[in-house]
Amino acid sequence: MKKFTNFLGKVRQVLSEEYVVYTMLFLALMLIVYFYLLLTGPAQTPQFTYSEF
Repeated sequence: MKKFTNFLGKVRQVLSEEYVVYTMLFLALMLIVYFYLLLTGPAQTPQFTYSEF
């Protein structure tokens, strides 16, 4: 347990608050783009199928 708490202490020293904020902002933007493409993909499908030819 002590090794784990020492590890967490070292991580907190290395990671600054600004780094975490920018990382979370980047993650949020990537998730927004992903869900936008995921939800609008079916709406952009063509209204015909190739089997009609």
